Amino acid sequence: MRHIITSLIVFVLPIMAFADVWDDLAKYEYGDASNAAELADQLIQKTPVAEHGALEDRLIAVISSADASTTGKAFACRLLQQVGTNKAIPALAALLQHAELAHYARLPLERMENARADAAMRDALKTAPDDAKAGLAGSLGVRRDGASVEALRALSKHQRQDIAIASLHALGKIGNAAAIKFLKSASFEGLVKTAHMEALVSAGHAASRVDAVGVYDKLFSEGNTAHRTAALKGLITVDPDRAGTLILEAVRGDDAGMRQSALGLAADAKQGAMTHQLVAALPSLGIAQQADVIASVGRSGDRSVIPKLTGFLNSDDAGVRAASAGALGRLGNGATAKLLLGMSDTPGVVEVITTMAAADVDSALVDALRDNDLRSSAIKMLIARGSKNAAPRLLQLTGDGSADVRKEAWRGLASLGGENDMAGMMKSAMSYKSDNEIGTALATVKRIAAQAGDKNKTFDVIAGYYGDASSSVKGRLLDIAAVVGNDRALDLQRKALASGDEELYGKALRALANWSNASAADDLGKIAQNSKNDTDKILALRGYIRLAGLSESRLSGGERTAMFKQAIGMAERPEEKRLIIGGLRNAGTPEALEIIKPFLKDEALKTDAELSAADLVWNLRATKSEAVVALANQLASSENATVSKKARDTLADLSKADAYVRAWMVSGPYREEGKDGNAVFKTAYPPEKDPGSAKWSNLVKGVGKEVINLEAAVGGGDHYGAYLKTNIHSPSAQEVRFEMGSDDGIKVWLNDKVVHSNMTSRGCTPGQDVVKVQLNKGANKLMVKVVDLSSHYSVSFRIMNDQGAVPGLKFVP
Repeated sequence: MRHIITSLIVFVLPIMAFADVWDDLAKYEYGDASNAAELADQLIQKTPVAEHGALEDRLIAVISSADASTTGKAFACRLLQQVGTNKAIPALAALLQHAELAHYARLPLERMENARADAAMRDALKTAPDDAKAGLAGSLGVRRDGASVEALRALSKHQRQDIAIASLHALGKIGNAAAIKFLKSASFEGLVKTAHMEALVSAGHAASRVDAVGVYDKLFSEGNTAHRTAALKGLITVDPDRAGTLILEAVRGDDAGMRQSALGLAADAKQGAMTHQLVAALPSLGIAQQADVIASVGRSGDRSVIPKLTGFLNSDDAGVRAASAGALGRLGNGATAKLLLGMSDTPGVVEVITTMAAADVDSALVDALRDNDLRSSAIKMLIARGSKNAAPRLLQLTGDGSADVRKEAWRGLASLGGENDMAGMMKSAMSYKSDNEIGTALATVKRIAAQAGDKNKTFDVIAGYYGDASSSVKGRLLDIAAVVGNDRALDLQRKALASGDEELYGKALRALANWSNASAADDLGKIAQNSKNDTDKILALRGYIRLAGLSESRLSGGERTAMFKQAIGMAERPEEKRLIIGGLRNAGTPEALEIIKPFLKDEALKTDAELSAADLVWNLRATKSEAVVALANQLASSENATVSKKARDTLADLSKADAYVRAWMVSGPYREEGKDGNAVFKTAYPPEKDPGSAKWSNLVKGVGKEVINLEAAVGGGDHYGAYLKTNIHSPSAQEVRFEMGSDDGIKVWLNDKVVHSNMTSRGCTPGQDVVKVQLNKGANKLMVKVVDLSSHYSVSFRIMNDQGAVPGLKFVP
């Protein structure tokens, strides 16, 4: 019966005179054409509050009438929730004895601020039908009617579970001394027991502090994990000491889930006494319990327990040690971080220190750099934390008397140093006597120089040491110059090349071959062309080819292609030719096609050339040039499966434009008042229900290269649908793919059979849906339905096979 009221106001029907509304409401049945229910509601909304009394009288008359329909009375009760006062109580009370209407009658009573309403529902509990008692109990619970406790106690033993459960919930909401006394002493089984426990939770919220403790004790001793958790949560508020005792009980128990819940509550409570109670119990707990408690204490925020937790860092159990480190990391500060450094080999400790949030952790780790035993771990932690403020101290340590300390310092600076530290780093590096140590230092310098924001300023510092440096150090500085790649760096290479020092010449050439941008290309090209030394020529040419293909060189496609073309003129060996062939795949110009073609005829280079050419035609497919098509066709017959597949993919992509169906007839738009797009999609309109009656016209508007805009073609919008049809003439019977996109839903018929249906919400993208179908030789009927949910509607339709567009297909609308 309840569904009657929620469904009453559905349709807007012709308006009747308000004068007749009450008589019609008394006779109202769901679905009546008069729609008296809606008119009565409208009348109440339009009537000033001061005049509601007259409307209440009419509603009372309806619910009191012996001749009124059950539906009319139910709706009248619903309206009395808006205008009912104390004078409606007797009439509503009379309906409480009605199995169906009791529900509607108690709702307005539940909202009245009058003890007579409580009395009416309380009295009804004794004589009302069983079907009404659960609802009445619920309403009395909502109103917290203390006088109904005795009756509810009796009903809690009722043979019907729904009545017993509702009565217990009501007692829990009332929560007075009498209700609590009963709930504490009672016992139940099954679903009723669950309701009993839930009632205790409610009663605990309503009870006095003293009574609540007893309620929560009962709940904790008899409830399931969820109930016991609720009991602990309540006790933390009313009696933290008792809560702490029970939390320890849960911790010592065998229920791992309860232990985690209890410890989670303890951590969230942030009660100092409770936290210390848990810490004090740690020595008496088992290993698993210790780890759980320590983790909970770590979340408490109570830093006073740090000394107690520190002792567990030496536990024999790895889990306890890890839990202690984690807790100390949460609670601790810089001093704790230094303590944890001593056990950095313990699993999880590195992560703990890395994530410590205290403000003094970084400074404590920097201070730990003074400790020989902690220095290595401190550097590791500082790197993990990205602590740039450690750089000055690390820079000092590069001058330490110990070579091991200096090495660790440079390791830290490689990650934490910056271009502003360059002057100090270069000064320290150039003070060393050992070539190996200089190499370690300058490796760090190179890393920072490569990342510097102001490379010119950074390299000026480095280049300032070049003139007085030894040949070995100059070679390392030239290597650093390669990652900087500016004009001054290039000048140093040219000076080294012209120095007459054969060793320095070789280092400069290797640096140029590894240059970070294309500015060294001319120098390498000249060496590759003019050098008398074959090794130097090869090294220069390889460097030149590398720069031509280097993405960071920022060359245009034409510039890259020109460099590869020049490199071919200098390449004599297959090795360098293969490098050129490999680079051409990303040249991105039609000219590159002509450069690579001769290599396809060279048996020694054919495999490499085909692989590179396959990538090249794919990368150039957007140009749709004849040269691309011709080379892709040639590669499609390659014996190399990878090459032939890539070429076929290119051809298929190129032919997609020819695969789109653009010749259609259109019918629509179709829409029905009150139906959304989902309903329109399911509804069969003339094109699919009675094709002979459908009106079709040639599709002219809205036809794009890939997508047909149906709104532009036939009009319509939200919740509209339209149909397209054409005939596919196939030269043979064959399997093809329909590749479709739609905004929103799409349904497809081939030769009068549904081959695809997808009611969805999306924008139109070609190829969203793919279905394999069999075309007959000759004519094939194709029809498509598209339905919009919101905004716009459109469709994309192409026909493909594994080679791309299907040859020989004709489309005749």
